[in-house]
Amino acid sequence: NNLPPYAACHITWGSPAAPVTLLDLAALALIAYEENCDEMERLLQESFGSRSPRLEHCSTYDALPRWVSVRFSPARGIGRGTRVFALKGTSSWRDVYADIKLFA
Repeated sequence: NNLPPYAACHITWGSPAAPVTLLDLAALALIAYEENCDEMERLLQESFGSRSPRLEHCSTYDALPRWVSVRFSPARGIGRGTRVFALKGTSSWRDVYADIKLFA
């Protein structure tokens, strides 16, 4: 049996014409920590290449919350695309203070 041991490894999300996997979502979560939005464009191309991701929105790195929106076009231009939102988590003292304010 060559199947991965976790059910989530077999699941795709989004449009059937532009599906994203758990590994895709993990890559996007990591890319959301890139400080420079222009550099983020390069990382998207390196990570997803022929799938033609398009960075639709990139808030400033110190925005609370810092979020990005990426759209994957449908394969062969047929069907609907998939839009993914990624949020940066806690990575600075300012973020820690915001977390304390939210959860205290």
